[in-house]
Amino acid sequence: MSKHASPIFQWLTLGFFLFFIALASNLAQAATGAEDEELTEADIMALQQDAVEIDQNIFNQPWNKVPFDTQYFTYTNEQLKERWGHMMRGLKLPFPSVELIEYAAARYPQIMEGVDPSLANDISKYQAALLDTARDFFAGNFQQAYHSGRQLGALGRELSAFAATIYASYLTTHQSVKYMMLQDVINTFDDFGDMLDKMADDPDPRIRANAAFANLGFAYAIARIAEESPVAVALARGYLDKLRHASNQVLKIYPDHPLGLAFRAGLDAGIMRRVGKFTGRMTYGARTTVAVGDFKKSIDLVPDQAITQFEFANALVYMDQKRELNQAMRHLETAIKTHPTFSMEALDSMYAYKRLQEIRLYALDYRSFRQFDKDRRNFISVTDRNLNNVTAPNLTLEMLNNPKNYILPSRK
Repeated sequence: MSKHASPIFQWLTLGFFLFFIALASNLAQAATGAEDEELTEADIMALQQDAVEIDQNIFNQPWNKVPFDTQYFTYTNEQLKERWGHMMRGLKLPFPSVELIEYAAARYPQIMEGVDPSLANDISKYQAALLDTARDFFAGNFQQAYHSGRQLGALGRELSAFAATIYASYLTTHQSVKYMMLQDVINTFDDFGDMLDKMADDPDPRIRANAAFANLGFAYAIARIAEESPVAVALARGYLDKLRHASNQVLKIYPDHPLGLAFRAGLDAGIMRRVGKFTGRMTYGARTTVAVGDFKKSIDLVPDQAITQFEFANALVYMDQKRELNQAMRHLETAIKTHPTFSMEALDSMYAYKRLQEIRLYALDYRSFRQFDKDRRNFISVTDRNLNNVTAPNLTLEMLNNPKNYILPSRK
């Protein structure tokens, strides 16, 4: 810098220099996943893998039961048809009528691959089997839905994958089992290949809605792994690109998809949670105003779903920390008070209660959400506990301070 430059010019130049230093630092942080995380040996091993390794035994061992009587949400075929639209008001999966199945099978023969010929050649029998899987999914008989759906081609595997996703998220004891089940879901939707892209352009809106449902399931499974993974692992496995693509597909197919809007908003909030607002905006285009707008639109479309309410609460904390804490808690309280119509909604509401206790713990005992989040993820890493498990004890400060006292026994 010239010694003859004016003081104002010198300060402006210095200001721009410091700005670009800060920008470069933030971009490097986003690219490397630095975020002051200390990678464990398990994290380093994960960086060397393209995906979570799956132990197939977890699918045949008895799964944990839901914490309610499944009869509450067990419906006859007539009741399923009558209530389907309301239960699927957020997910938007169309009712599998005989007419729809015949149309889908004719246009996309691979949908029926692997189906027993006695069912594939009798669509009425096939539909009855598909409704049995749906009935188990709605009731909370997740293991039955998982296994039966896998025998029913692509339409059955969609329901099977969602059953596994909900079970993995809310009922698995070990975080490692949760990740393996979610990876299995990801693999299921990957197996559909370019069929989903073709279905997304189908002239029948029911087929397009089916494609949106599958993309949402794919994205949801990835997000549940990515949200607790070190940033370096999430970036190395390309989770963000996959999430963006699936999210964009859902909203391209169905611009007013309630959970699609909430998912896109939650994705942006999750980015800001891990790399901060500035880097989130500059590197990934994540904006608070857009995320809040999408959440509000989603809630306007479907105001009585717990999942949207608690994801909005999480987003407010991720983006604004304690500034919007009261509003976040109100959304969690709203989620708790919703009236579930099937198993997923019941578990969403139960999780909202657990999350409310965690947010209160953060509010009372932490000045920094970043530190609370870091301690929480460290607890998961050390103990292998799935903190989203609605039947597990609520997180406490003592647990966060002494994670080694809470390590789970090894899986059998």
